[in-house]
Amino acid sequence: TLPEPTAHGLIAFITGSPIGSRPRSIAVISPEGGEPVQILPDGVAALSGPSWAPDGRSLIFGRSHCLPGQATSECVPGASISLVEYDLTKGSDVIRDVVVSSEGEFAMWPDWSPDGSRIAFIRGTAGQQAPFELVVVDADGLHPAVLETNLAVMVGPDWSPDGGRITFSGRASWDGGRNQIYTIDADGGDLRQATPIDLGNAVLPAWSPDGDRLAFTLGDAIWWTPTALWDPRPFPVTGRRTDAVFSPDGTRLAFLGDGQQLGWIVIPLDRTYELDEQLLEAHGSELDWGVSSAT
Repeated sequence: TLPEPTAHGLIAFITGSPIGSRPRSIAVISPEGGEPVQILPDGVAALSGPSWAPDGRSLIFGRSHCLPGQATSECVPGASISLVEYDLTKGSDVIRDVVVSSEGEFAMWPDWSPDGSRIAFIRGTAGQQAPFELVVVDADGLHPAVLETNLAVMVGPDWSPDGGRITFSGRASWDGGRNQIYTIDADGGDLRQATPIDLGNAVLPAWSPDGDRLAFTLGDAIWWTPTALWDPRPFPVTGRRTDAVFSPDGTRLAFLGDGQQLGWIVIPLDRTYELDEQLLEAHGSELDWGVSSAT
């Protein structure tokens, strides 16, 4: 049973980290607090994601298929990682294949388009330093299109609220270098680097629901920038705060703190920066904050 939906939605995240050390599943927690609820059945290992569907009725994530007799903790990247959709409205064990990877391939970090018609994700080959691909498919997994980026490594695509562009982090070479934040047209073309190269290693961008701001992680801190000016600045918090995602109404930022503990901050509307922050009784990774309409 999912936590009771709130006016601010629900937060989904991956439990168990790093890969292979503990069973990895998906849990959902109310931003108002309480216990997280694990939603996946036994034998399903969540390795990437999750991403809420825009209508809040399902989650999409990357999974590794267990072999017969394997425990969830043994489902680690190897043969393939595919994308599946887990329907939260039909009871347990309702999982639909969306993108089935070939042997040795992975499909990870999925994100729904705002209208729910398409899914962006990163595709690559396990154990090889071949360039990753930024791929967009229809919601049923058909009509894949590779968006040309000329980058070697890419992580964490996120759609703009109007569906016109996709942001992600990446770098040009496998041989070191800093990740930067990029945006690209959702149909391909007009690749733009949003962060200056001297800023540092910038990852995990997230668009605000109004499209006016972009938050990302730089070191152990949350940074953000107005999208009209591309003027990155640190978010005014203390302590380790990373992996920011906006609440559906844009008034809060969820984050990972010390020890991978989940929490959120009310975004200040003035320059006083008197922050209202709450830590949740949950630890994990790869957050997504969505509106849950599942019953």
